[in-house]
Amino acid sequence: MDGEALEGAVGTPIMGIPRSTLHRLLRECLPGEALLIGSEAGAVRRTGPGKVGVAVGRGDTVLEADLVVAADGVGSRVRGLLFPAHPGPVYSGSTVLRAITEHTGDDVATALARYDAVRRPRSQAVARAARQAGRMGHRLAHPLAVALRNTAMRVTPSGVSMRVILRHHDWVAPRLGAPSASN
Repeated sequence: MDGEALEGAVGTPIMGIPRSTLHRLLRECLPGEALLIGSEAGAVRRTGPGKVGVAVGRGDTVLEADLVVAADGVGSRVRGLLFPAHPGPVYSGSTVLRAITEHTGDDVATALARYDAVRRPRSQAVARAARQAGRMGHRLAHPLAVALRNTAMRVTPSGVSMRVILRHHDWVAPRLGAPSASN
């Protein structure tokens, strides 16, 4: 594939960054008191009307929040504490993280429901495409299958490959203010 043509189509260089750099950049955008590093969450329980709030034990104190992002990995202990009946994750063969946020309603429960309704169709389409790519990419092991895939990639016109890659690129995030029938 023509990397320069792909960069021209998306209008920016294509690059990856180390996770540690991403974390540093995200941390730099937060107020100092909003992030607790090197601190293990103790007991976690849902609180508030409709159980939308979260209380997290931290040593001798309990911190309360409208929303806690349990970014403690695929084997999340926090998810297990908040949702004990959840069956847990199932590995799909690939990982992609993306987020667009906006001040998404009047309360956290409504905002999260709206976020899910807007996000789910697109994220499921992207996940399907990633699974399909995985079947033809890193998950192939048989030498004949790998040779056929490599040959197919060499003979596929660059424009076709770019259309496949760019099919999710042209998406524009909807306005996440008031709900509407078009979103």
